[in-house]
Amino acid sequence: MVTTFAFGQSNYQEVVYLKNGSIIRGVIIEQIPDKYIKIETADKNVFVFKMDEIAKLTKENITKDKIVFTGFKSFIKLCLLIS
Repeated sequence: MVTTFAFGQSNYQEVVYLKNGSIIRGVIIEQIPDKYIKIETADKNVFVFKMDEIAKLTKENITKDKIVFTGFKSFIKLCLLIS
């Protein structure tokens, strides 16, 4: 079992590209290889995705033009995209 925690500030954010086309940006707070990841967005929402839902994981520079899923409305939009 491998658990990953991230602390501190950085100019990078982790990005999860889902097979359904959704993109989630934040900090991966837990990762179990071949099982799942947990990612926390900037507004402290935590999402859990099975590894078979994920197309790729990357680390990218934080820029103002990046769309970040934040708040309850974005959570509802994300749920609609996933279903």
